[in-house]
Amino acid sequence: MIRKAFLQKIRPVFVLAGFLAISGSGLAQEPTVETKVDSVLQLQKEMMKKQDSIFVEVKFVDPLKNKKFGIEFSPIALIAASASDQLTLRGGFSLFAVDRHAEIAFPISYNNPSAEDEPTTLAISAHYRRFTGEHQGGFYFSGALRYAIVSGKEASDAGSLNFGRSTLNFSQSTEKSITVHRFGVGFGIGWRRFWKSGFYWGASITLGRYFTGLDQEVAKENNFNSGLWAEAEFFKIGFAF
Repeated sequence: MIRKAFLQKIRPVFVLAGFLAISGSGLAQEPTVETKVDSVLQLQKEMMKKQDSIFVEVKFVDPLKNKKFGIEFSPIALIAASASDQLTLRGGFSLFAVDRHAEIAFPISYNNPSAEDEPTTLAISAHYRRFTGEHQGGFYFSGALRYAIVSGKEASDAGSLNFGRSTLNFSQSTEKSITVHRFGVGFGIGWRRFWKSGFYWGASITLGRYFTGLDQEVAKENNFNSGLWAEAEFFKIGFAF
């Protein structure tokens, strides 16, 4: 009897404890602000892992992979020169494996006009072309070294013309044939497009200045001014090996 009375007295305590336990479990299951933030962060981590896996599967296909050098030629220069009965050849040799973010090129140009009093020019340059993107191809900046051999008639001062505050100096050729060796530097910009087949093409313009061989002047030499030189390539095609 005493045991039965005791159980009847403590029964409300067990009922209250069970209710509190059930209520506590329900509150624990309800998400809090911190739980929501943790869930969002976990979801972002899973999304980043999936995105990384997609990037691994979709890789950049390098058209210059396993290709070390290239040979190029400018057909436009040859066609344009043939219209004026002169021989102009523009080509070059490039190295691609030295730096996979750049190109080391060696443009070569030869110009032999038909007229006897016009000079013949052979120029060999070395360009370091740094591409602005993550891979070889696209837009680039370049630094250049240039060596030129110019052969023709020596120029002599023939006089000058005064136009107010400005003076125009002009020269004429003599009967003396000379060969001038010049060395200079320059800077330029350009663009390249490469294909997986190995073909590529590009355009560029380089402006520079000679520092040697300025003591002699060749008549009708194609210079902007004493010592300045320019090199433009509008359509140069090549093949990479």
